[in-house]
Amino acid sequence: MITQFVNAVLPYKHYSYLIMLLILIGCGMGLPIPEDIILVVSGIFAAYKITNFWNTVIVCLIGVIGGDTVVFSLGRFFGSKILKSKFLSKIIKTRNIAMVRLASHKYGNYLIFLARFMPGVRTPVFFSMGMFKKSFLVFITIDGIAALISVPIWIYCGMFFGDNIPALEHHIKQMETGMYIIIAAVIVIIIGFHLLKKKFIKYIFKK
Repeated sequence: MITQFVNAVLPYKHYSYLIMLLILIGCGMGLPIPEDIILVVSGIFAAYKITNFWNTVIVCLIGVIGGDTVVFSLGRFFGSKILKSKFLSKIIKTRNIAMVRLASHKYGNYLIFLARFMPGVRTPVFFSMGMFKKSFLVFITIDGIAALISVPIWIYCGMFFGDNIPALEHHIKQMETGMYIIIAAVIVIIIGFHLLKKKFIKYIFKK
């Protein structure tokens, strides 16, 4: 998939920044293209000096956060109307909104951070956060922090292994597995923290 995408974009390399920006915004809105692949390809272009590494990071951050912001805003201002649309309801399903509501009660703002690292989950979570009238400042701050972690890592991965795409694809799978393990560990820590907090509160009130 990486090779196909590189070959598709290469003839338009002079517009690389614009192409990456628009595709990443589309990914945030539910475009069925893995966001991580786009970031890796951006890194490959930086490796071959088609683009500049830091300019690529900035453009990709704008695209990623911009796409997330659009989804959040759609949920905030047009939530119920979008859910009634036959086309858009296939992307944002009512049952997903209910699941996000339950998860947000359990994990709070941590859910925004975790969703940034979970393909297929981001769009319904961010849309739902908009529907739930989550503070925009809180949303953009947490999402921005998460993006500052994930975006440069994927771009650097593409830049570092840019001359060996088969090895790159292998390392991407390893990184995805590693991220899922880290996310699972973070969830366990969060649950443990909340359980300890509840026990501590009960202990204080008993005294």
